[in-house]
Amino acid sequence: MRGAIFHSLMMVMAFTAGAYAGSTADVYVSPSGSDTNAGTLAAPFKTIQKGANTVAAGKTCYIRAGVYREEVTLGNSGSSGSPIRFQNYNGESVTIDGTDITSLTWTPYSGNIYVADITGKGLNAANLTQLFLADQMMQIARWPNSRFPEDLWNVTNRWAASKTGSSHGVMVDSGGKYNLAATGIDFTGGLAVLQVAHNFYAYTRTITNHTAGSNTFTYPADLQLGYDTQPWNDDHYYTSEK
Repeated sequence: MRGAIFHSLMMVMAFTAGAYAGSTADVYVSPSGSDTNAGTLAAPFKTIQKGANTVAAGKTCYIRAGVYREEVTLGNSGSSGSPIRFQNYNGESVTIDGTDITSLTWTPYSGNIYVADITGKGLNAANLTQLFLADQMMQIARWPNSRFPEDLWNVTNRWAASKTGSSHGVMVDSGGKYNLAATGIDFTGGLAVLQVAHNFYAYTRTITNHTAGSNTFTYPADLQLGYDTQPWNDDHYYTSEK
């Protein structure tokens, strides 16, 4: 009972402190707030970053319910006796989401594959690394096609194979179950995920040269190989982002 009373008193004290603006008080954050507000319970900040920039040692940044799409850098420091705390307010549900909502227009491409033009959207292969739909991670279109994650590491059956003539920096497709030439696509500039030289690694490299209708492509010969003298004629790969 004593512990419960103490906790309740502490909560009352925290809310009372939060009624005063300034770094000597607890601060509050809400998706409906504004970073020009005072950071109080009645006038909360909008971003956790603003709260982090304002909260002082020994105080708490209370976060109201909602989704916060931001990257937070902690600059202020507390101490073992006066820590800075970040806490959801009154048990409310808080989600810090590292994704951004896009305004892309998606159109059918082939089967269950959809395509969107990212020109002028500030997106590229470097900053668009994962895509989610209704909180489910989507798989970037790849060749050979496969389900994710069920088939991702089913290398023998779901990746394309190499044949004699392949070497460090050069992939010669076997033309077997999956036939690179038959796709009719020029994969230059796309990505190749390579499991080569009998190494237990997967390397990702940009395809530097390929011609539509060809079963051979090149990539930078800069792989850190442990067994680079091993044969290259029974390796595997797949391509994406093309």
